[in-house]
Amino acid sequence: CQLSPGPAVTLFASQSAAPVVLQKLKDLVERGLLEKHLQASPHLTLLSPKFYEEELRPVLAEWLLLWLRRRQPIALSKDILLDYLCGKKVDAKSKTALEALADQQLKALN
Repeated sequence: CQLSPGPAVTLFASQSAAPVVLQKLKDLVERGLLEKHLQASPHLTLLSPKFYEEELRPVLAEWLLLWLRRRQPIALSKDILLDYLCGKKVDAKSKTALEALADQQLKALN
């Protein structure tokens, strides 16, 4: 698994979290391949839904949040948005805040 400057790295160069998230993703993919949670050939394939839910989804949600916030500011905390993107239950206050988002913002999250 190569981590080299490409469109994703270049696009988020101004965001200090991007290289960290990409490194986490790279490490997870490598571990997933070693532990047979992922298959590399003929293309990257998920073999373990549990690995996806517990390990991969949270990191992919971090990457998605970087992308979303670059395209459209969302005035909610990172924690609320990550919980939502990971399908976790949110408390009543967070649910109210999510429901108050503009239509386009809510569509972007879904």
